[in-house]
Amino acid sequence: MIGDRVEGRRYSRQLLSKAADALIAYPFTGWHYGDSVAFEGLLAASELLDDPRYFGFAHGFMRAWAARGDEHRELDNTAPGHAMCTLCERTGDA
Repeated sequence: MIGDRVEGRRYSRQLLSKAADALIAYPFTGWHYGDSVAFEGLLAASELLDDPRYFGFAHGFMRAWAARGDEHRELDNTAPGHAMCTLCERTGDA
């Protein structure tokens, strides 16, 4: 998979790993516009690089968010629904 053309470009394992590492270092605080892209990217990187760290980060962050005691806020409407469904399918979490 890695090295295949993705929308007309070639990507290296090193570049994908560097981008995913930057995402798990980012100080996410909950949901904001654009976070969906980041979590979709983490799931894709985990699969493409065969590296469970990125999946684990996304899974842990979403579990922590779902279990928080805070009231929901308006930006929770921007939560990454597709990534959440993918995680639920793969882990059995509901």
